[in-house]
Formats: sequence, C-alpha cells, structure tokens
Amino acid sequence: MEFCTTLIEQTGVMFTPGSALDMEGYVRVGYANNQQVLETGLARVSGFLAHS
Repeated sequence: MEFCTTLIEQTGVMFTPGSALDMEGYVRVGYANNQQVLETGLARVSGFLAHS
C-alpha cells in the first residue's frame, strides 16, 4: 500500500496494491489504455524506481 501511495503522489501513476486482491507484496498494473499513456506511465515508474 505504501509503495502505491508514494508512487501516485510522486508520479501520478496508479498501481493497485496486492493487498486489495489478497496478494500482499504484489501490485496490479492496468494496461487497458492507449500506447502513449502506457509508455509515459511506465517511463515515470522507471524513473521513480531508479531514484528509490
């Protein structure tokens, strides 16, 4: 949950915490969007992870 909260606050990218699906320690990534939105979001996540 903390990872997902920090991610959205710092990047605007939303992942669903695994705890919402009884899978603690995982995240759910939605990919039902257009290619440009997905590429931008994944680039933001990559930057976030690189600086964590």
